[in-house]
Amino acid sequence: MKISLVTATLGGGGAERALLVLAEEFARRDHEVTIVTWSGEEPDSYAVPMGVERVRAGLSERNASVRWHDVIGNISRVLGIRRAVQKTQPDVVISFQDGTNELFLISSIGEGYKKLVSCQNDLTRHPHYNPRWETLRRYVYRLADRIVFLDRTQAEHAERHFAGWKCDGIPNPVPEIDVTPDAKAGEVLEKLSRFPIRLVAMGRLAHQKGFDLLLDAFKIVRREFPEAGLVILGEGHLRAELEEQRSRLGLEEGVLMPGRLSKPHAVIAQCDVFIFSSRYEGQGLALVEAMACGVPAVSFDCPSGPGLIINNNVDGLLVPPEDVRALSSAVIKLLSDESKREALRLAAKNVRERYSATKVCSMWESLFAA
Repeated sequence: MKISLVTATLGGGGAERALLVLAEEFARRDHEVTIVTWSGEEPDSYAVPMGVERVRAGLSERNASVRWHDVIGNISRVLGIRRAVQKTQPDVVISFQDGTNELFLISSIGEGYKKLVSCQNDLTRHPHYNPRWETLRRYVYRLADRIVFLDRTQAEHAERHFAGWKCDGIPNPVPEIDVTPDAKAGEVLEKLSRFPIRLVAMGRLAHQKGFDLLLDAFKIVRREFPEAGLVILGEGHLRAELEEQRSRLGLEEGVLMPGRLSKPHAVIAQCDVFIFSSRYEGQGLALVEAMACGVPAVSFDCPSGPGLIINNNVDGLLVPPEDVRALSSAVIKLLSDESKREALRLAAKNVRERYSATKVCSMWESLFAA
């Protein structure tokens, strides 16, 4: 079967990591796999797996904008995506993420291949930043053969909320865990080594990920464990605001923000606790990866994701959403109880089987057949 995976870029992010894991596993199963990207010519953050083809739509930076009123740009994007996908002569196309999904579905009108879109967030809680695109999505998604959310609960919720949508639930697979550091990860580990206690978080520096809440919680943790350090792996538009908050809280020496790493598992695996502070999620792939590394996790039980990933008090700890006091208290209790950390560490690794590429790709193949 010829499978094409469409996304804007191969920049750093959970959706991109999941796409590459799927591509590699599909290729291993003797499917002909192509990754199609359409946004500009910026360098990739991740390497394309062996046996997977790569097609770029070749759109200019202007035509890669997402301005609603840019009619010429929108037409250029749709035609560019249509031509790029047609080159791959697919049987099935899976499009990833808001913005790309709408443009892909419009570009696919009249095409005979199966059209699937992957939603990386619960769309009833994650409206598009532009209300016009929100309206467009409501109607354009009806063109998809299936709209795939990251769990069945989100899919059922969306079917009730959006008329005419045909939804399913399939989680993102956990990437291969590689704890061998490259040069940049090695630099971060060297800086972390001065802290006897090491906490870690990972994600885009965006409001959704709740790193402002995490910094407030870490301030409380430092009162009990002044020797603790925190590293936040990731990049995003809120960097300046978070750095200002870090300074205001007097945490410049205790919080590292090294940006995005190519090999984040090398850092995560050397930490004592992973903290997941999202306000809402689709799944929470960073949480799955940390547990797969064998790191005890403390997470907000935010809408969608963590409550399905963590078995509370068995392989991780859940606390009420956006409750900074509860988050800091859970971290403090875990740091004070070595035997509890070890029990969670051992149980957490079972997530590798639950979210394995083998299992997840089989779910996608069942959907193709249906």
